[in-house]
Amino acid sequence: MRFQWSVPEPTRIALINSLAERFNASQKDFAVQIEYVPQAQARQKLISSVTGGSPPDLCQVWDNWVGQFNGMGAVEDITARAKSWKHFADVAPAAWQTVTINDRIISLPLAVSANGLPVGLMFSAALGQEARLLELAYELEDARPWMRIDQQV
Repeated sequence: MRFQWSVPEPTRIALINSLAERFNASQKDFAVQIEYVPQAQARQKLISSVTGGSPPDLCQVWDNWVGQFNGMGAVEDITARAKSWKHFADVAPAAWQTVTINDRIISLPLAVSANGLPVGLMFSAALGQEARLLELAYELEDARPWMRIDQQV
């Protein structure tokens, strides 16, 4: 599984490498291979791969890119799979709202910003492979648990 990542900050790279190693060690069906892309080239590289028919299996995108990729048909609706995830109810509703377009969940919340707002990253997978996204979310949450809104006093 190819994962395009474009945040060249050493701490985040170490975290993503650690998560990929843990995920790869936890199962044998497929392996995550991280493709680091310079931030300045990430959007265009992703557009080219989507239009060329060979997008990465998973990718990180910025929220201001989502509309364009949604318009290209490159954003998958993962609502049903997300709602069937055993940890769905543990995530604050406000966090789910940040990763929803037109009543469709299209991403998984990853963290909370310094001012307490949920942060989401856009991950995508091939049609029918939503379980990969949910397992990745579980691994991310396990490595860095999400703070619930009722815990932010």
